[in-house]
Amino acid sequence: MIRSVRYTLSVGTYIQRFIRCSLPYVLLILSFAPNEVYSHRAQNLYPVTLQLLWHHQFQFAGFYAAIKQGYFEQEGLDVTLRDGGYDTNCRVIVPVDEVLSHQAEFGISRTGLLIQHSLGKPVVM
Repeated sequence: MIRSVRYTLSVGTYIQRFIRCSLPYVLLILSFAPNEVYSHRAQNLYPVTLQLLWHHQFQFAGFYAAIKQGYFEQEGLDVTLRDGGYDTNCRVIVPVDEVLSHQAEFGISRTGLLIQHSLGKPVVM
């Protein structure tokens, strides 16, 4: 006879797991930043914009936590998170297009990034 066991975890545990899983991706993104970013320490923060794929929500909790805990400031970055979704003209905001048009320095994308890369666009994965 097989018994199923259900484990219930608190919301805090889920948040901790999410932050632990997201932080390596944040650091990976920052590793591709230009060297100029690292020369501006302490009070001279280098402003960067991260274009989110969708509206502000839980899936981006790792970025919010890193801002709140000062990880970006420690690296000399003043990070602004821009929500995705739709613009004022009801057009979908595409993070890859925002980065290519210099509206944001970084963007979160899905498989569309691979397509843009295969088309010869100057994107880094």
